[in-house]
Amino acid sequence: MKVFKQWLWGILFLSISHAQGQWLIGLRSGLSVARGSADTRNLAYTQTENLLGYTGGAVSQVYLSSYWALQVEFLYTQRGHKILKYYDAERFENKDTEFLSSWQMRMHTLEMPLLLQYVSENAQWKFCPEIGLVPSYWFAATQKADLFINSLGATTLQHQTFKESYEFDNSYTTDRKKDRKWLFFGTVGAYVGFKTKIVELGIVGRY
Repeated sequence: MKVFKQWLWGILFLSISHAQGQWLIGLRSGLSVARGSADTRNLAYTQTENLLGYTGGAVSQVYLSSYWALQVEFLYTQRGHKILKYYDAERFENKDTEFLSSWQMRMHTLEMPLLLQYVSENAQWKFCPEIGLVPSYWFAATQKADLFINSLGATTLQHQTFKESYEFDNSYTTDRKKDRKWLFFGTVGAYVGFKTKIVELGIVGRY
């Protein structure tokens, strides 16, 4: 199955940070939501679904002025895509059988978001819209496939599944692009934090 596009369209973090003067360091943990597009030029009806993953790591924020800050993060993030295919039995020789397949690839990446933030805060609350660049290194992946076979008139649904490590494509061919382990993309989002005497607790939403 050929996939020609995938992206990460949502990240939600829970943050715990500690400030030292104009420098803030902390930890983040949250969920990533990825989605892809598939090559649909075949005999099947194809749709993509969201794939949930984990993301987390360390964060460091440095104030450039009273209203602007530079933030650097070091994250492990799961990306990937999930695709469903339904095969119309009328298009095959066996008219009494329907096929539904599910295929997903979970990518494991190391990322270093570089963010410029506008800081609006008071004694308790902090709000930071942000924009930045995210270098991402794809170091491993796993793929999983499920095939459901429904023979019309049968009382049970046949199910086959497999899961294995993904082998990187390091050569160019006529129908497959070489895997790019380094990816670069832009991001926008916002951070809302609640400040205590010791730590700062916050939530981040990012696209």
